Amino acid sequence: MKRSAERATITGEAILIALQGAMAKAHKEKVQIVAAVVDTSGMLVGFVASEGAARISHTVARDKAFTSAMTGMPTIEWKAYVDSIPAHEREIIAKHAGYIGADGGFPILDGDRVIAGIGVSGANQEIDAACARAGLEAIDAAD
Repeated sequence: MKRSAERATITGEAILIALQGAMAKAHKEKVQIVAAVVDTSGMLVGFVASEGAARISHTVARDKAFTSAMTGMPTIEWKAYVDSIPAHEREIIAKHAGYIGADGGFPILDGDRVIAGIGVSGANQEIDAACARAGLEAIDAAD
């Protein structure tokens, strides 16, 4: 019996590039945000906040990153999924902290493998998502 399996995870360099990309987009949009990156086990591995970003955005950004890393889908797709299931199943999900259905979170992929999640909060959901996507694009551009 094989007792272990290799698991891919995001590198420190990719974390920094993703956060820089998200913050650059926020600066361009003239908004204060918080950007978070979690690894595939849901542990926070990168975090940055604009001066003046709302305190609640710290938790929301982390939750968006967590949700996308754990589900392998953007948080807006997670919201659509949760909205489509029966209420008694939504109650099960609601008992698990950290899952959020709001735009602005995306899985970070290496090929087809989820290696992390990025979440952004602080502006409206459309701009949050644009900032998070800018983080993903920054990683892709660095390849």
